Order: sequence, then C-alpha cells, then structure tokens
Amino acid sequence: MHCYADTPFLKKHYGACHGKSGKAFYSTDGITDRAVDLIEEASDQTDPFFMYVAYRAPHKPLQAPEELVQKYLKRYTDLQKVADDRHKGLVSAGLFPQNGDIANNNFLWTKQDKEKIEKFRLQAAVHAAMVEKLDENVGKLIQSLKDNGEYENTLILYFSDNGAASHIGDLMNSPYKGVKALLWEGGARTHAIASWPDVIKPGTISDDLVWVGDITPTLLEITNTEFPEKFHGSVPRKPDGRSVLASLKGNKMLPPEAIFSTIKASKASFIKVDGSF
Repeated sequence: MHCYADTPFLKKHYGACHGKSGKAFYSTDGITDRAVDLIEEASDQTDPFFMYVAYRAPHKPLQAPEELVQKYLKRYTDLQKVADDRHKGLVSAGLFPQNGDIANNNFLWTKQDKEKIEKFRLQAAVHAAMVEKLDENVGKLIQSLKDNGEYENTLILYFSDNGAASHIGDLMNSPYKGVKALLWEGGARTHAIASWPDVIKPGTISDDLVWVGDITPTLLEITNTEFPEKFHGSVPRKPDGRSVLASLKGNKMLPPEAIFSTIKASKASFIKVDGSF
C-alpha cells in the first residue's frame, strides 16, 4: 500500500501502513464486500430496498495499492497533456462546449520548482489509483445486482459531494476553475450518473439543474411514499428539494427558482435561476 503523508499530522494518523508488506484492509474493498452481503440479503426479500454506499475514496488519506500508483506515475509524466486530454474528452462526450471559455490554472505543474511538481505528480497518481479502485468496486456492486436478479429493477445514482480536492488542484476539474471549498464551478459542480433500465435511455445527457436536495423527494415519488408528519416523536423538516423523476425519464424540467450553497460555514452563494443562470 502506498500511503502519501507529508506532514507530522498526516504521518501520525494516516501514514502508518506505508511500505508494509503485510495484509492490509482497504476500506474501498471492505465497504463493497459488506454492501454485496446486504444486496444478497435484500434480494431474498419481497420488499424494495434502499442502499447508501458512502466510499471515502478519493478523499484523504491518500492511499492506494503500490502497483496502481506506479501505473499512474508513468501515465502522468506530462501533466499538461493529462489536463488537455481531460478537456478534449469532455468536449467529445458532449459534456462541455467546444468553444467554452476556460481558465488554464496549471501553475501547480508548470510554475513551481521541480521538487514541488514531483510532489504534486505523486499526489495526482495516488488519487487516480484510488479512483480506479473505486471504479472497480462500483463494478462489483453492479455485478452483484445482476447476479441477484435486481439490476433490471434498480435505480442507481452515482455522485459526489463537491468538486475535486485541493491537493490535486484543477488537474481533475479541468476545464472548470476552482476546487473543493471554493464556490467557482470547479468547487460547486459535480459529476452525476443515473442508471435505470427501461426508464433512463442509456447514453443520454441532461442539462437540467439538479442538486443533492432533490434526491429524497425523487425517491419518495418513485416509491409512492409519503413524507412522515412525525419521525421518532419529532416533526421532521420537509425536504428543500423537488422530485426530478420527470428529468430521469427524459422530460425537460424548468430549473428551481433559486439555489443556496455554503462551504464550511465560511463561504456562501445564492443563485437566482432565470433559465440560464
């Protein structure tokens, strides 16, 4: 296991396993193993089930199998090419306009001394290795759903909480500006993938504006469930979002009137949406 830690705090709390050759518990694998067990248990029941799988990766601590880290160190020899290829890939996939304005925030791998650039390259390689392990484990979850006969009747939502982490700068957010905890698009936008056989047409892209607060109302509508008036003796606050089931089905939805966001109670933004925002 390669465990990146460059401060006394990180070395104390996260770096103890670096270089060890003994058997290591890797949480991304462990979470999946438990989730697969739960899918198998749920598939024996007739009631629908909800599963929330919260991987820590690729958040800190930066830890990944050494062979994968070495794989990406080789691939990331030219970091500018990595950023450029990411941009081109998004354009070719229809996820970013070809003539869209971008900010080339490449100082982390072009305008520092060689030692700092190599440090950044290593962090980027460990991060990429963690993402590959994450992809591998999501694949295991999907295969488990198929093996247990649940895939065709399951809505899968795949997303993260915010933009890329600051330790890899704008490299993984290209062509957006900013990172986690910043309110530029690189900190506020996030990927989101939805899969639902016979409901969501494969390969389609939606430009509808959706945020995490829309998930609960959407699931309530899909399952025909009333939001509880009381929960454990208390009156719960009603969800701020709205159901976006229509959007999942391919129908265009008007954007919400406004969206508020805050980061660590220190930065806040208010977006009043007029259709183009």
